[in-house]
Amino acid sequence: MTELELQSLQRAFSGAGFSRFSFATGFVLHFSPTPGTPSEMSEELRVDLSCDWVLGDEAEWEEMVRSFPIAGVEPSEPVQAAALAALRWGPRSRVEELRFVGADLHLHFGDRRVLATRVEPSMDGPAWCVSVVASGRAWSVASEAGRLEPSSWEGGSS
Repeated sequence: MTELELQSLQRAFSGAGFSRFSFATGFVLHFSPTPGTPSEMSEELRVDLSCDWVLGDEAEWEEMVRSFPIAGVEPSEPVQAAALAALRWGPRSRVEELRFVGADLHLHFGDRRVLATRVEPSMDGPAWCVSVVASGRAWSVASEAGRLEPSSWEGGSS
């Protein structure tokens, strides 16, 4: 994938609205195209997160994890779910910018918060994957083994 294709992927998320999320062993975030923004040309926008991540200020995030009333094997997951639910129904849940920062992903939202991944290069499999389907063509970029791995294909959804 060329730099131009990476920029196209970033543009595809510009203005997209955060529409829903799901959780299994990681979080999957779905975004809706918004008329009048670059995202309107897309049919499907999603981010799969298998690695650790924070939303907003890291020190505040760590305090929320420590003080959250539900604890478990993965103490950050209930906080992540609560933060995504609050973001989803918040007034400024549109993507302002998507950035690739080394092997990490930064999603900047309209409320000025940033969802930032914390990729461990030793992690097995993709840490995260961003994918777009538009006009029957799909393309994605994933962070695997500490580096970006792009792919594209014709026809179908990711």
